[in-house]
Amino acid sequence: MADELVICDAWSPEQSPTSDPSVLWQLLFYTTKSPVSIIDINGRFLAANDLMELAFGVAPGTLVGRSASEFMAPEFFQERLDAIRRVAVTGRPENVTGATMGMTSQCALRPLPTPPGGVPRVLHVLGLAGRDPRGIPLTRFKHEDFGQLSTLTEREREVLSLIGEGLSTAEIAERLHRSVKTIEWHRAALGTKLNVSNRVELAQIAMRLGLVRDQQVAQVHTTTSEPVQQNTP
Repeated sequence: MADELVICDAWSPEQSPTSDPSVLWQLLFYTTKSPVSIIDINGRFLAANDLMELAFGVAPGTLVGRSASEFMAPEFFQERLDAIRRVAVTGRPENVTGATMGMTSQCALRPLPTPPGGVPRVLHVLGLAGRDPRGIPLTRFKHEDFGQLSTLTEREREVLSLIGEGLSTAEIAERLHRSVKTIEWHRAALGTKLNVSNRVELAQIAMRLGLVRDQQVAQVHTTTSEPVQQNTP
């Protein structure tokens, strides 16, 4: 649960041992296991922790002042910027999910006060796709960059996700209302496209790319590295 995105909007300073804003910001930015940033309605990073810098592949201390448009195609950037502006203008929090640079993640956007003379901004937290405890609706971006998974069909991505959750071939077949043979065929296609030889490697790819909703419940054991028969032309 520690790695799952958890943003609690019912929190208040009275629930904390301290109400010092500087201490609370330090805790949020540097003790969390999630990438955290503050981004304005122009898409410019105003603050970012080291995990957010790592997520964007930049050197420490070099993300602040840069625009998110530098890291994604225009249509991807515009859709994400629209969500940021919507939260900043309405003051209503949103959770959105989607794939960027091959990583499927959930993005929590929370409104922040605008300082005098400043540009409206939001709190931006990335995490594994999961559930928000406050029941805030989750929407999905229309534009996604699946990276390594771009060659997979939607069904293959679904099967890969379930492999990541630790389901057996028979369990996946039952979940998707397909035959075991059909699921075996999908697994073989996954092995060929992702160049892996067993289900453990498939599960690791699924977890690394954020396809597993709750990695706490993933039951993937290296002692059961069931081989994947790759399809050959």
